[in-house]
Amino acid sequence: MDENSLPGTARWRAWSGDGLEHLVLSRKADYIEAESAVISGPVHAGFAARYSLRVDCEWRTSEMRASIVGASTSVYLRRTEDGHWFDSNNQQLQYLDGTVDVDLSITPFTNSLPIRRLKLCVGESAEIAAAYVSFPELEVSLDRQRYTRVASDRYRYEPLDSDFVRELSVDQYGFVITYPGLFRRVE
Repeated sequence: MDENSLPGTARWRAWSGDGLEHLVLSRKADYIEAESAVISGPVHAGFAARYSLRVDCEWRTSEMRASIVGASTSVYLRRTEDGHWFDSNNQQLQYLDGTVDVDLSITPFTNSLPIRRLKLCVGESAEIAAAYVSFPELEVSLDRQRYTRVASDRYRYEPLDSDFVRELSVDQYGFVITYPGLFRRVE
């Protein structure tokens, strides 16, 4: 995995073909910023969303903003250095304390955060807890997950509270290429 370089942009298409994401990454002095626009679902039943993430140089989430285009709802999360999470009203979200990652249901990009951060060797696995944000509801919950590196370019992803399992293929940056049944990278 290329630790120091990043692609400037990435795009994913929904597995069904009814959605597209465009992500722009930029490296700043002491953090990395991701901004994205997502179109999800068919024209009359889907939605469009925006999100932005700020992660430190170790790929730990420090801020997340998300909104649904045309709706008044949005969500903002901020993680402090000591692992406490706060919402847009500066209310502490104690149920997220100690988590490092966010997992946004509309993108495979957030799977790349723990993949890059954990730096697993082939055969190793790690369990994490993530702040999971469902779309279009923008509801936040705690989600315990396991990542296992099964090959140099593949990881098994498992939420620990369900029987859902997917094998994700990744590029040299640790960014998802295919997430079977949900997303595939557009070149």
